[in-house]
Amino acid sequence: MTYYREKLHEVDFVVTHGGNRHLPIEVKYRKNTDSAAGLRHFMKRFGVNFGAVIIRERECRYEHGIVYLPLRYFLLTN
Repeated sequence: MTYYREKLHEVDFVVTHGGNRHLPIEVKYRKNTDSAAGLRHFMKRFGVNFGAVIIRERECRYEHGIVYLPLRYFLLTN
């Protein structure tokens, strides 16, 4: 596991599995979770089709290859 930072773009966690597959994870534990620009940049640059944003809200949603997952559910995925 690592992170990604390039100029103004940042991803909090990048989980590598299978050697060349990556899962970018961004943490947005605040009321406004719409800004996932760093995650979208990473996905486009490295050809990743799926990413995750851990959020404070109570409802899951899926938009343009990004799952917005409440922290409470993320912690249960063990």
